[in-house]
Amino acid sequence: MLVRTKITTTKEVTKLVMVCDYCNGKGRYSCTLCRKDLCRKHTYHDYSGGGDYSTRYCLVCWEKGESFRAKMVELEQKLEQELDQVELEWAEACGLIAQ
Repeated sequence: MLVRTKITTTKEVTKLVMVCDYCNGKGRYSCTLCRKDLCRKHTYHDYSGGGDYSTRYCLVCWEKGESFRAKMVELEQKLEQELDQVELEWAEACGLIAQ
């Protein structure tokens, strides 16, 4: 005679969880510079890079980077102006714009 029996297996699983280095809450992100693990509340996002994703910083790196971010914006504006000028010269060389 065949009898059905239910076999139960118990398995111990270790789960690694990212924890915010500031508040010990559930971490989700990492600082781009110092690699601290961060929760949503302690993450500063910089969307100026123009990509699909923001660059993420912790509070310390964000505050230390204020003057650097200002310099970077200034350089980006200057470079954009220079690129526009080169593109204009190229168009003139192709005869698309009267000189």
